[in-house]
Order: sequence, then structure tokens, then C-alpha cells
Amino acid sequence: MITITNKEECCGCCACVQACPKECIIATVDNEGFLYPEIDLQKCVNCGICENVCPIICKQDELKIMPDCLVAYAKDDTVRKNSSSGGLFWTIASDILKYAGVVYGAAFDQDFLVHHVRISSIEELKKIQGSKYLQSRIERTFEECKADLEKNKIVLFSGTPCQIAGLKKFLQKEYTTLYTVDILCHGVPSPLIWSMYLHDLKGKRKIKRINFRSKTYGWNNYALKIEYTNGSTKESLAQTNRYMRMFLENICLRPSCHACRFKSLNRCADITLGDCWRINKSMPGFDENKGTSIILVHSSKGQELVNRIQEQIIYNIGEIDTLLPESSDSRKVVVANPRREEFFDKINSGVKISRACKLVNVPLLLKFKSIKCKFFILKKDNFFKLLL
Repeated sequence: MITITNKEECCGCCACVQACPKECIIATVDNEGFLYPEIDLQKCVNCGICENVCPIICKQDELKIMPDCLVAYAKDDTVRKNSSSGGLFWTIASDILKYAGVVYGAAFDQDFLVHHVRISSIEELKKIQGSKYLQSRIERTFEECKADLEKNKIVLFSGTPCQIAGLKKFLQKEYTTLYTVDILCHGVPSPLIWSMYLHDLKGKRKIKRINFRSKTYGWNNYALKIEYTNGSTKESLAQTNRYMRMFLENICLRPSCHACRFKSLNRCADITLGDCWRINKSMPGFDENKGTSIILVHSSKGQELVNRIQEQIIYNIGEIDTLLPESSDSRKVVVANPRREEFFDKINSGVKISRACKLVNVPLLLKFKSIKCKFFILKKDNFFKLLL
């Protein structure tokens, strides 16, 4: 049976919870806000299914094949503007939905926590568009996905690399109508920390919308934007925002992120999508500060997805080690902040998030850059362009 003695060995994909034939495993939240499986020993029959579907215990063998690499963005400027990067996920997902397919992805709930949901129409696609910087609860979507596949529905399932690995282990076989997309992942922050941060942020106001990747100051200097029902907004650059600094400084990530088994270039997803941050140096003609995506194609299905949307995107062939060098956080395990334990000790002892987050300092250079971005912007072609 699944027994978690080392929290680095559980990614929280919940494949074991959904696969248990006796329904004796539940996902419980620990003192850091992360989900872990808990087994009712009275119901467990030691069938071993939970271990067989665990992507960490039963990690797949790597094929050591370098994926094809593309850089791209959507031709539709509105799609690109409203996306975290180049609008590739929206373009792929909308194509799947046009042909009566279904799409699974991460969406905010009414409290702005993140859960995986199933959508079946383009009108619903906005729910799962855009990055959410915290771990999504997978809920029972692996089960729902399997039910769709058994009905021969076309399914696109998106998630972090560990979630896609968990889905594949849960399914236990390949389905011709399943397409999978994972992301270039830094790590997943604690939903507890996000909830505490959000509680302080909203005060007496009610939040209407949250955008982790607002492009008000351009794609290269994205901001976290909060819109309230009273019409007011609050926006701060990710580089200086308190919550994003905690995320980027690795002080509130899931323990398994510091021992991640899923960051190699050899993945079980059909394609990997991410931000192509080095595009300004390698292909300056592609850098308009509006967002450019990198696409890693891992399979024939992944190539099929690219072929289906090629008339809707601008793209070019890329070199992986140039655009995504081995030193990138998306290709290597990120080291835990040395003050991580102290940080969570403070949180669990009742210290407010506004005080605990001071363990992560914002460099003066970033503070200066933030001020510069906010005061030196011009509006051009309906986008804000930085004068830096």
C-alpha cells in the first residue's frame, strides 16, 4: 500500500486515490497546505493497485530521445494578449473542442483556489486559460477522463508533468483519442500560502478576477492583477509581488518539487508548452513583448496537434539547448530555500503571511525596475510597451 514516509516521494497527483477499488484512500491536507494520501487500514485489502499507479514508485523508463522544438505564437492578437504566453494552449484546446472533444485543465473556484475541471465548449475555455501559480487539486478528473475515453471521445488533458505522469499510470493503457499537454514547471506553491495571501489582499472587498500573468507592462515584465467587484484593481510586477517572490525564491514549494522526477526533456506528455524567455536573444524577430511559446514535441500525437493548428500560428524551428539551456529551472530540480522550514514554522505558529514573507527579500534592483516599469510605459497597438 502507499505509505508516505518521505514527502519528497509524493507529488500529490492523487492517482492512488482514484484507482483504489475499495475507496479507502482519501487526500488529506498537511500543515503546509499540500495533499497527501491517507489510507483507511480497516478497508484496505493490500491489492497493490495504489502502488502500481503511482508515477514516482513506478516511474516510466526514459527513452532518451531529444524532442523536436518550435517557437510559436497565435496569429490572433486577442488570443495572444489574453494568454500567459503565446496563446498555444488556447489554440490547441479550441481545435479539440470544435470536433466535439473535451478538455481538462486547471480553473479557479469561487474562492480562487485551483481545481482541475472538464470543459466541453469554447465558451468555457476561459476557465482554464492562463497560468495559476499554485498546485491544482486534480479531484476525480482521471476517472472522468477514462470514462470519456471509453466512449471514444477525443480528450485533451493538460497539467503539470507529474499530473500527466499520474494520469498515464492511472489509465494503465494507451488510448488513441487521448492527447496530453504538460508545462515547463518551476514547481508548485502551497495553496495554504496562497489562501493566506489572498485573505490579506482582499480585505473587505470582493474579488472578481485574478490574472497571474497580466501583460499591462509587457510579457517580459508580467504582473499579478486583481480586479474587484467595486471596479478597483491592484497590480504588481511578479518580480516584486510578495506571493510571486515566495514562489520564485522556492520558500513555499511542495517538497517533491525539490526532488522532481519529471523535469527531463523525455516526458510522457505528447507536447510540452512554456514561455520562451530567451527568444529576444536567439530570434529577436519573434520578440514583440507580447508572448512567445516554446513547444516540445514528444510524440506523433504531439506532432498531430501542431499540424492541426499550423494555419493559426506563427512558428519557427528552435534549438532546445539555446532556448531552454540545461541551467533553466524548467530542466533541473530547484533547491529549497534555506529558510523554508523557518517560514512554515512561522506560518503554523500563527504569524501573518505579511510578516512571514519578509524572509524573502526583494533586491533593490528589482524594486527600482518595478518603479521604472510603472512610470515609463507607452500604449502602442493596444499593448503596453516598456521603455527600458
